[in-house]
Amino acid sequence: RKLPWNPRVSIFLACVALAGAFWLMHALSKQYTTRVVLPVEFTNLPAGRLMPGNLPDSISADVRASGFALLVLLWADENESVKLDLSRARSVGGGEYAIATNSSQHALGSRMGNSIKVVKLFPDTIVLGFEGKLEKKVPVYVRATVNCAPMYKLGDSIVVTPRYVTISGPEALLAKISFIETATKEFNDASENILE
Repeated sequence: RKLPWNPRVSIFLACVALAGAFWLMHALSKQYTTRVVLPVEFTNLPAGRLMPGNLPDSISADVRASGFALLVLLWADENESVKLDLSRARSVGGGEYAIATNSSQHALGSRMGNSIKVVKLFPDTIVLGFEGKLEKKVPVYVRATVNCAPMYKLGDSIVVTPRYVTISGPEALLAKISFIETATKEFNDASENILE
């Protein structure tokens, strides 16, 4: 048996849906504070220094905005990045430097627009250990096996060009490197000079 259609049920459901929409609009128009994770970019590496490998790739920010603006921010594929100028890092001793993230708070807020206010960035300070960049000249060693053809033999030692190369990197790593080797090669049935 088919139930009769009651117009009061339709009117009731329409009123509930309309009330829900008004409640949602009212709730999203209020101001909220929430924490979001933002990517971080480091700029202006000091000359003669190498970027330490333990830098964070993101930091947290407390932002205050309307519910509508926060929904857009949270659903955005790419959030604004926090740009930290490493030339502003200050020495804290022991070869370590500190940069205050709040120095980028105002610039980040202006890039996000007037509807979003950046309240605070976390952590408020990032401690870095810049590594000195050095250069070192090291010899190049050939890793080759030459198998001569019958009735031939190697007449002289293998010569490599260039004999030395200059490498650069952190001092601790360069102290461990005393030479560079070529890729391993094997030459069979050699009966004339090999130039490679």
